[in-house]
Amino acid sequence: MKKINKLTVIIVLALIISISSCDKMYKYDGSRPYIEKFLGEEALINIESQNFPIYYGGTPPNIEGDYVASTHTVIASTVPQDQGTVPFDLVDFEFHFNNQNEKKLTVDFEAEEGIDIFSILLGEDFEYIKHKGKGTYISGHDNYFTVFMKTEVKTKLFGKAIVAKVLSGKITSQGVADYQITNYMLEIKSKDPIMEWIPENTGRIAIDSDNIAMNL
Repeated sequence: MKKINKLTVIIVLALIISISSCDKMYKYDGSRPYIEKFLGEEALINIESQNFPIYYGGTPPNIEGDYVASTHTVIASTVPQDQGTVPFDLVDFEFHFNNQNEKKLTVDFEAEEGIDIFSILLGEDFEYIKHKGKGTYISGHDNYFTVFMKTEVKTKLFGKAIVAKVLSGKITSQGVADYQITNYMLEIKSKDPIMEWIPENTGRIAIDSDNIAMNL
């Protein structure tokens, strides 16, 4: 396991995200037009322009299971304040897929999210951050898959934003090979006076430094 870059950020595992599948796209088939409709054209183009792998198709593999990305490393970012600091390491990232529906191409997602301890020291109570799932869809073919998630994030001090997560990889007997995930800010609905959101239409891409998110 690589040493965390202390000059970049210190993280504590303090938050659980849970995003359940929902049926918001009629006759979703895992094709690009549906994903563009779900995430928005600008967001999808921006994500693709960073060479993020997206596996379209209506026959994804079964990905149900528990995984960990270690060490979780940010390799690309369009966030202005990240310029000059990439790459940098985060703590381990545990995530879980359940209740995959092969007909609707949906799946439930849960993860332990890292929290910036510097923000906690500024007084923000992160126990009051809430995530409301707005849908989790899967696409892919053969052993390759991509999961698309959208969630509404709220903070205690009235901050609210719509955030997308896209996770891609190849399912293997050991875990998710070629694992990559991007966190992308779709819309800031209201600002938190303490916690600063990343700008709209920006995001970060992270990988597992060993190129595989292992089974737990």
